[in-house]
Amino acid sequence: MNYFYIFIEFFQTGLFAIGGGLATVPFVKEAVSRQHWMTNGEMSAAIAAAQSLPGPFGVNLAVYVGYSAGGVFGGAVAMVALTLPTLICAYIVMRMLEKWKSSRILGDMFYALRPCTAGMIASVILPLFLTQLFDGIHIPVNVQCAVLYAVLVGIGVLNEIKRWKLPPVLIIATGAAVGLLFFR
Repeated sequence: MNYFYIFIEFFQTGLFAIGGGLATVPFVKEAVSRQHWMTNGEMSAAIAAAQSLPGPFGVNLAVYVGYSAGGVFGGAVAMVALTLPTLICAYIVMRMLEKWKSSRILGDMFYALRPCTAGMIASVILPLFLTQLFDGIHIPVNVQCAVLYAVLVGIGVLNEIKRWKLPPVLIIATGAAVGLLFFR
């Protein structure tokens, strides 16, 4: 295994994925596809495993994919490569932020990144969700509408969760129970 490719792929992911762990998924999926490290099913399993593990999702995913591609050392290389751009940028920003902390332009730039990040996350979640539900099946329009309805209901539920300040453990347990009842 050439660890150089693992490093380059995850360094680029760390450099360009802005918006948290889910924003890394399109980049990692592209790298996995390009380098033939995993199948689509294995990639879906990697995403599920990384999401369920404690710690940052993006780092968990990088370690999982790196381990699959190059063993323990591959996982370590992927983790360092993914986090290195953030560490470098954080150091640079820390040194410069004192000068620019009251800049309106900088605030506007970060504000403009929000819809881009939301779009990247949505571009991952919906295809992944549909792939898991209807693996290998043509999805009719009415099913797509039902999925969109379910997503909108989910957004409404999340809004109510925030409003009532429900504990996350209760939400996770309820989701697990519903999953076991309906999808087993």
